[in-house]
Amino acid sequence: IQEVSHEEVQEAANAVQPLMADLMREMIVRSC
Repeated sequence: IQEVSHEEVQEAANAVQPLMADLMREMIVRSC
């Protein structure tokens, strides 16, 4: 098990969040 600091987790979350937002928007647009 690899130790990951809270800062690293936060950075990863910040990096992924815009991508996830775009994905959700795409799915919503396609489902309409």
